[in-house]
Amino acid sequence: MEKMMSTQVEESKHMKEEQEKVKEIIIENNKGIEEGKGRLKVIKEMKERAGKRMEEEQKKLTELGTKIEKVRKEETYAEKVRSVPPQNKTLHSIIVASTDETLTSDQVFDAVGKSVDENGEWNEVRRVRKAKGQKVIIGYTKESEAEKLKEKIERNKILKVERAKNKYSLVIVRNVRGERKKEEVIEG
Repeated sequence: MEKMMSTQVEESKHMKEEQEKVKEIIIENNKGIEEGKGRLKVIKEMKERAGKRMEEEQKKLTELGTKIEKVRKEETYAEKVRSVPPQNKTLHSIIVASTDETLTSDQVFDAVGKSVDENGEWNEVRRVRKAKGQKVIIGYTKESEAEKLKEKIERNKILKVERAKNKYSLVIVRNVRGERKKEEVIEG
């Protein structure tokens, strides 16, 4: 019986040790579970923060998209320039020179101003510039105005007036067969 008792005592000690080990394992598992729960909370918080940030960034992107659309709808400088019809660039010019070769182009300009300035008819002038050889070139948009000015300046005996011929722009025609004549190309 003693042997039985001693085996029972040993078994009970062994059982107690195993119970202690199981308790330790359970305690460790509980700690792991608590840590896991803490980690889950952190992960959930991180997901919430990320979701909020994503929403904020999405709002910013939509705002930027609307701003970009507004800018795209506005006309660019190039489009505005293209929409303006080309102006009539034909300029009817008069070349005014002096019969006295000692006068400078400034003095010729002053003499033109004195002969024209009687009625203040400079308002139709488009362009005035000095040229070589003591000459002044006056450009008008209307041929009739240029003729009026020419008549007024011709009254002044110191000045001589001549009409400037308009130069037409050159056109290059490519890929024309050689058997065609120049006149045919110009007509057609």
